[in-house]
Amino acid sequence: MDVALQKMADCIDANRLLLDIHLVDFITEELWEKNVPTCLQKCLLTTRVEWYKFVNALYNGKEDLKYIDGHDELNNFISNGRANSLDFLNELCNNCYPDDAEDDYKHCMKTKKSIEINNISRIVNKLCKENNLQNIIDVGSGKGYLSSYLALKYNFNVLGIDSQTICSQGAVLRNDKVKKTWKSHEDKIAGTFKCINHSIENTSPLTDLWCEIYPELKSKDFLLVGLHTCGDLSVKMMNLFLQSPDVKVFFNIGCCYNLLEEEFSVDDKNVVANSCFPLSKTLRDRKFYLGRKARMLAQQSLHRLIETKSSMNPTLYYRSLLQVIIRDKFKLNPDVPVGRMGKKCCNFLEYVRKSLPKLNLDNEEISNEEIDSYLIKYQPYQDQMECVFRLRSILAPVVESLIILDRYCYLKHQDVISQVYITKVCSPIHSPRCYAIIAIKTDFT
Repeated sequence: MDVALQKMADCIDANRLLLDIHLVDFITEELWEKNVPTCLQKCLLTTRVEWYKFVNALYNGKEDLKYIDGHDELNNFISNGRANSLDFLNELCNNCYPDDAEDDYKHCMKTKKSIEINNISRIVNKLCKENNLQNIIDVGSGKGYLSSYLALKYNFNVLGIDSQTICSQGAVLRNDKVKKTWKSHEDKIAGTFKCINHSIENTSPLTDLWCEIYPELKSKDFLLVGLHTCGDLSVKMMNLFLQSPDVKVFFNIGCCYNLLEEEFSVDDKNVVANSCFPLSKTLRDRKFYLGRKARMLAQQSLHRLIETKSSMNPTLYYRSLLQVIIRDKFKLNPDVPVGRMGKKCCNFLEYVRKSLPKLNLDNEEISNEEIDSYLIKYQPYQDQMECVFRLRSILAPVVESLIILDRYCYLKHQDVISQVYITKVCSPIHSPRCYAIIAIKTDFT
């Protein structure tokens, strides 16, 4: 898998210019000309109608629709992105989610969360049974959806750990409410769920925490689970798993890659010690970095875009056009967010009028007619931005796959590890962050 990781890194390095695009500066910095390969510019603009049909065909195996005629460069770009994503590394990644997942928890949560919890809890239950474990520690347990279900449905002893007091308290209250409805259709609840407010670090004493909350339980062997652990928390969990003799099995699905702290940077000057990316020897030897824009892109769901045939949110264009107005009328180039204005605005005029005060700029400096004239003058840029939005979406699963595979390779080369694998636990349409890393220690198989 180190070879696959190298290929993913090569793919990212080859597309740095696209990954480094910040759509806010798309017009002012002329990023269409500077960052989009010339060979792709024309075919992107002429294949907008066919785009989703082609990408859907390529990602869903419809061979009769596999290529866009006459556009080899675009075909190759998309095919290369596909080849470097976990979906198509069949020897590494397998699917564990059932098509007919139970939904006996749907009365307690929304459909997306219900599917995630049902599928993940099945896998965790199987891992515990195979390794003779009855105790589970859930890191970043949040509102306790998974923890509570594992205790109620599968009768495990579960300790939820979360750094937010409001989440820990809310999880306990929620569990008490769910228990009342659960008892109406279950004969017996043998499992227990308790929660503690605690901030996880690389040296957190998990066994001590467990003994503090569960002093009556003799067995101290655990499965460590984390569902959608944000940023560095996934790696902190991984280090705790490796350092804690009592933690025998590891299950984690990460998210919020934009919050991940990297060790290396583009100029190799801002080295951050004890960071959480990269972990593997393969990427560390390359001093490999992603950058925040690439990590932000990894949050995007290509599968959902394909399923819904989604276009770029028009507020992205509005924001880039606002940047032009700020440059022309106020002689500034601020890199300041204006917040989520899109849902509050019906059109570009309203967007500008609400945004300028947020930037401490005077609305009187520009008339409504001038604002409308910008919208007309720069309209062609909206088509270009839409094309770039779609093109970059092909790289989103590549970046996410590299982050996950980096963690996999790191675990794979640890002496204490017997098994490590990646599994897809949900459809990415239902849950974009759907890849779990599972590891089992050597002395426990």
